[in-house]
Amino acid sequence: MRRSTGANVATIFALTLPVVVGAAGFGVETSYWYYNSLRLQATADAAAYAGALEQISGSDKPTIVAAATQSAASNGLGSGTIVVNTPPASGPNTAKKA
Repeated sequence: MRRSTGANVATIFALTLPVVVGAAGFGVETSYWYYNSLRLQATADAAAYAGALEQISGSDKPTIVAAATQSAASNGLGSGTIVVNTPPASGPNTAKKA
């Protein structure tokens, strides 16, 4: 006598489906986190570029901060604090103390 295997397939499917759906959901969430990270980095880069252009043109620090803040706001930064360090506070272009 031959046994039916249809119930086995349904059971395996029912047990693995939550794992597959969970993995797909995690993948979607991870890509959304990555997208937000890239979007925020692009906003920060645009604000830094706007501030650098103002600095190159010889503007004072309040004008540089205003340009960076306006650029960040126009690129989607809803709320946050813009910190401008002129000269840079860290990195290879840090001003050396005399």
